[in-house]
Amino acid sequence: MESTTYTNIADGKANEDFAACRDCGSFSVFALADGLGGHGDGDIASRGAVEAVLKTAAEAEKMSAGLLEKCINAAQRRVLQEQAAAGRRNSMKTTLVVLLTDGDTAMWGHVGDSRLYRCRSGRVKNRTLDHSVPQMLVNSGKIRENQIRHHEDRSLLLRALGDPELQTGRWMIDCAGTSVSDRDAFVLLTDGLWEWLEDERIADYGCCEEPFDGIGERMFAEAREAAGDARMDNCTVLAVRMGAADRKTGGFGAGLKKLLGIGG
Repeated sequence: MESTTYTNIADGKANEDFAACRDCGSFSVFALADGLGGHGDGDIASRGAVEAVLKTAAEAEKMSAGLLEKCINAAQRRVLQEQAAAGRRNSMKTTLVVLLTDGDTAMWGHVGDSRLYRCRSGRVKNRTLDHSVPQMLVNSGKIRENQIRHHEDRSLLLRALGDPELQTGRWMIDCAGTSVSDRDAFVLLTDGLWEWLEDERIADYGCCEEPFDGIGERMFAEAREAAGDARMDNCTVLAVRMGAADRKTGGFGAGLKKLLGIGG
């Protein structure tokens, strides 16, 4: 298993994205969040959400769908706590996407429009569906899937962490457990990046045979070119490529050890 992460402020005033991962012994956790810039202190919300996920996962003995739900609930509580501490109730919101895997099995969930792509052999096998107005229009047959990226209401979310009215539950779990292949790759990314890259290109990057550490830079460069003169939001990607070496051990491959600064 190897992993890489990349973030770029692009045309934003501050980077309100945050992504991180942790070796939890028998499994690994990966989380990415995008603070909502229009609500203030999005960077605090995104970092707090990811930190809460990693802490909750690290305290568990094994991964499960129940743990995945617990991680997202913990992230919601952390963002609400940050709001209260800053005296900014109902502000500080963020998206979140979480992946748990032990090398044999993977499970994931999300809130908002940050996405997870599961790719195999250059194709998208699974993708999370945005909690957004355009995705709702797709689901109801009003627009086509390929119209989401540049829809006028693309940034209107139906669900986000930090909303005190958010009713958390099993709906947050996109996949409660599925077998993974050595050929699988998972790409977690914020909307600032997927807005400018078609799904097929995201799969190409996830499944590429080029050095994995540089795919974030290459994805951003392509997105920047596609955007042209248009304003780009913060861009962040956390990509994970499966492999046989660490299967069932919970251990990290060399790429992930480099990312986390783990020696040995």
